[in-house]
Amino acid sequence: MPNNSDDTLNENVPGREATAQAAAPHPGQVLAAPLETSEFAQPAPSDGFRQPPQSPTDPKPAPKPTAWERFCDWFYMRKELGQAREREARSSGARRTAIERACAHAQVADWALEAGAGSPYAAALSLYREATFWLLSEYGSGERSLFALINAAPQATLEKAAGGKAQLARLRDVLAERDFLASAEMAVEEQLLTAELARSFVRALIDQASALTVRFMLARRRVRIAATSVVLTAAFIAMMALGSAITSPTDLARNLPWTVSSQENIVLPLNIRFHTKQEMNPWFEIDLANPRRVQGLYVRNRTDCCLERAIPLVAETSVDHTTWTEVARQEAIFTEWTPSFPSVTARYVRLRVPRVAVLHLEQVKVF
Repeated sequence: MPNNSDDTLNENVPGREATAQAAAPHPGQVLAAPLETSEFAQPAPSDGFRQPPQSPTDPKPAPKPTAWERFCDWFYMRKELGQAREREARSSGARRTAIERACAHAQVADWALEAGAGSPYAAALSLYREATFWLLSEYGSGERSLFALINAAPQATLEKAAGGKAQLARLRDVLAERDFLASAEMAVEEQLLTAELARSFVRALIDQASALTVRFMLARRRVRIAATSVVLTAAFIAMMALGSAITSPTDLARNLPWTVSSQENIVLPLNIRFHTKQEMNPWFEIDLANPRRVQGLYVRNRTDCCLERAIPLVAETSVDHTTWTEVARQEAIFTEWTPSFPSVTARYVRLRVPRVAVLHLEQVKVF
């Protein structure tokens, strides 16, 4: 049988031995790994970690505005002003001219309508008709029919300006479907009522057109800033007053009865609360009605003269109106005295000058 071994095949193929010898490595030679030919092969990263496949970069969503940014946008009407500026940039000179013509016709019509009895109401209707045409001209390029313009304009806008569907139907009949002669043939009372309806309609359309302008937006922003400033100022004043009321101690003697050792029969200045006679130990006393915890006083001396008469001034407290305890003493001349002392239980609080003197004070508070 013929030998089919590899040696036999190698012997029968010319050049195979040379090829095999060329492919055989020399001693000590390092064989390189075969290169991958796949189109998906990626070079190994240098740091030893495989990187995730790169995907197309998605646009990052815009960050949401903060509460402060939203307040500033509302306060300064940035969105409305931007829209108004865009509208004016797109608006042609013809549109501005149309609005100016409408305003001029409406002013003359108002004069005719307000002239009184016997005025040309039909003429006023004709002027309002022309004003309506100019105001609605943006809804029909080159259109010369007011009827077509009324039908082309947003009906919700027209109904709002007219005051309802019935009023709009009436205006469509008088302004768009009738001419000057037909209006003049109406009764005078009907002419007047229709002219007043047309005036309200035209004024509303003019207001709507004006409300979209930059000038109007700036005026609204000024009003908003002024109103907000007034509200914030009022809120600040109210908070300051509330904070003062919360932090200030409560006057335990407010609206409670008081007595003095004697009363000089003289006309007192309005700021003087009492005036004793000149005597030994003149005093002023407040009844708190029930035993209370007392820890301080506020005393305002007579400020127009005679400050030294209240020196020395002794503050005393009592529970039973028999036993008195000194809690504070003022030896120096004062205008206002605010002694504080450890809290004590007392129903009666007394201020006394321990010598022959006259006592007169403007205000006394107990805390």
